[in-house]
Amino acid sequence: MKKSKLFLGLFALPFLGIGIWALISITGTLIDWKSMQSWEPVQAYVLSGGYHINSDSESTTYKAYGKYTYTYNGREYKSTRVQIDDTSDNIGKHQIKLGQKLKRAAKQKEPIEAYVNPDNPNDTIINRDIRLEMVGFKFIFLVAFGGFGLALLIVLFTMPKEKDSTLPLYKEKPWLINDKWQTNEIYSTAKLAMYLTWGFAIFWNAISSPILFILTEEILEENNYFILIALIFPLIGAGLIIQAVRKTLEWKKFGRIPVILDPFPGSIGGQVGGSIELPHSYSMGTQFTVTLSNIYSHKSSNSKNRRQSEKIIWQDTAIAYTESGIYGTRIVFRFDVPEGLNASDALKNSSNSYLCKLNLKATGILRNNSNYYLWRLNLKATLPGVDIDRNYEIPVYPTRKKSAYISQRDMRVSEDATLQMEDLAARAKILIRQGVHGDEMFYPMGRFIGTALIGMFVGVTFLGMGGFLMFHEKMYIFGGVFALFGIPIFLGFLYMCTNSLTVYKTSLGNIQTVRRVFGLPIRKCNIPLENISSIEKGHTFSVTTGNKQVKCYAVHVPLSGYGHKKMILGEGFYGEGETDAAITIIKETLGIQNNQSGKRS
Repeated sequence: MKKSKLFLGLFALPFLGIGIWALISITGTLIDWKSMQSWEPVQAYVLSGGYHINSDSESTTYKAYGKYTYTYNGREYKSTRVQIDDTSDNIGKHQIKLGQKLKRAAKQKEPIEAYVNPDNPNDTIINRDIRLEMVGFKFIFLVAFGGFGLALLIVLFTMPKEKDSTLPLYKEKPWLINDKWQTNEIYSTAKLAMYLTWGFAIFWNAISSPILFILTEEILEENNYFILIALIFPLIGAGLIIQAVRKTLEWKKFGRIPVILDPFPGSIGGQVGGSIELPHSYSMGTQFTVTLSNIYSHKSSNSKNRRQSEKIIWQDTAIAYTESGIYGTRIVFRFDVPEGLNASDALKNSSNSYLCKLNLKATGILRNNSNYYLWRLNLKATLPGVDIDRNYEIPVYPTRKKSAYISQRDMRVSEDATLQMEDLAARAKILIRQGVHGDEMFYPMGRFIGTALIGMFVGVTFLGMGGFLMFHEKMYIFGGVFALFGIPIFLGFLYMCTNSLTVYKTSLGNIQTVRRVFGLPIRKCNIPLENISSIEKGHTFSVTTGNKQVKCYAVHVPLSGYGHKKMILGEGFYGEGETDAAITIIKETLGIQNNQSGKRS
């Protein structure tokens, strides 16, 4: 561990050094710009001017140059300084334009304005304006490289001493190896999430800020409207800032708010329960949703883009029981957890796991396995002013213990509220209307409008980038790749947004479904009622709402004799509880007997 810390510290220093260089450079530029505002204007005559072109295999950069004379207090001087930042670059077309201006002035022998330092007449400059795009470009290095190096050093110096996991205590009670799991009082990850959101928002806005300066030049002077597609990056940055502000307001209002687990740790084959004292005035009409998830965190299988992904293994949601508490509202919850699920990984969820989470495999220093299981508890509610949306990483192990202090009466109230919520949520997604054959279930066009619009926007962005690269930059192969990605993404999410589904029982007693796109039928399916042996639910995809990831299910009938084909009876249901409520509604509407029960697939 000590060697790893030493190597990682040495690894962080070059990044920190680049950040310090960027800070010094930006500070120097700002100081020079400020001091030059008091310099006196003089008439200068350019002897020679233009711009140098520096090309290599990776890029082409430009640097304006000039040699000029000027007179100050009756004395003639010469200078070659033309701008504050005297380096070669290709950020915008500033260097080319300034070089052309100097070349034109030299050719026409006309005076141009320069600025002289009255305290040192040998010190003069032609363009004393600050280049915001260059400051933004250097700010990228300050935030991205310097911020990364500083953050890594802070983690290394604040990380607690590593514990010996082979000790008998940790073999008997493995959760105790995690410093955050010493007692049943577990704090949320809200503070860390707030810092990470701000960090990523600052990083994203830093790397996308030069776009705003380049856009003006490209549109007004080059009439390049394709470049408008690049606005997506500053817009995303604005959204990240808004998200960071929301997390800050939530943290400021509610603070740390720990969950008190009962039993401790949470129990596989038993129960996971607890209470939360929320500093918010108690109201009987306020519902708090609690979601418990067993999650598998793993590296994606794509070798070219190895990123950490999460897969929900098991999940349950409940409406918590609430009552007046010490600080305002006391929230009580409890879940029955089935056998066979995976326990928390105390090491991966501990402070000592920061080295793993930094994903520094590329350095060759660490080779830790990045696949592990975790248990996440989410508390969510819509409240006046600032909503609550908190995640807790909690210890859950196969102890088969049950809650000792949670009232059974309180849990009956919670269960009734949960069943009512699931039924209302399912009925909100199943529109039952009178059709030609009687009652029919209708899932209208636009029911996935939020997800579909985001997906279509991504598709349009890829298409726009492809069009820009092909038709403006003449990069047909690279642009074509972007377009090939964009077309299926756009069409897939367009279908998600524009399709509808109708399910009904015909006069012959058969179950029929009709799938439409823009109201036009594209697919029909018909099956006799007596051929339905089971109704199943299948996980289709997962959606993220705030800090919570939720499984999305479809309800279907397997078609025997047709391979793996299915007749979809309903879709878009969040969580197993809502899906089970939907199955009950579907059976009632279609007249399917209870022995044809719902089964998970």
